[in-house]
Amino acid sequence: MSKQMPWEAYPHIWKTESSFMSWIRGGIRAGLWNKHPVKLEFIKKNRIQIPNPNPKGKKPTVWGAECALTGNIVPINQIQVDHKVGNHSLQSIDDVQSFIEAIVLVNDNDLQLVSKDAHSVKSYSEKMGITFEEAVVEKKVIAFAKLPAKEQTKILTDILGESIITSLNAKVKRIEVYRKFLKGGNNVSG
Repeated sequence: MSKQMPWEAYPHIWKTESSFMSWIRGGIRAGLWNKHPVKLEFIKKNRIQIPNPNPKGKKPTVWGAECALTGNIVPINQIQVDHKVGNHSLQSIDDVQSFIEAIVLVNDNDLQLVSKDAHSVKSYSEKMGITFEEAVVEKKVIAFAKLPAKEQTKILTDILGESIITSLNAKVKRIEVYRKFLKGGNNVSG
């Protein structure tokens, strides 16, 4: 007799294997990774005092860190501990052991401090199989694509001038022109 999988036994809780695996990933991150002693010690060893970025702040300095991906100095509340080698897969039950090992069997050489924004870009680049720089552009394009047409047109007018914008009625065309601009293309007109 084969063992029934949780999403099969409890479809009212987990509708699919994917939703069950998502629950497992969240539990591992919240329970093991967020409280991992090596991670917490890594933060303490690598944090620095920085000028308080809050003009209304009572203290002249706060804890911060340098983002390993961008070099920017940011407050500690904008920093995350990243696995240098990321993109660990947890898509099926067969992946559980290797995922846990990759997440928790770490030392200082496996980790880096990165800003939340840079971490998001790095994760996107790994997921999409593109460079960090390409992912920066694509994340900006995604944000641009979500803007209303009037805001897109204003941004493009501000950076490219009025003459080119009159021919950009279609959203797809505006997004492509913006992508070309971000990539440094000289011929953004089409």
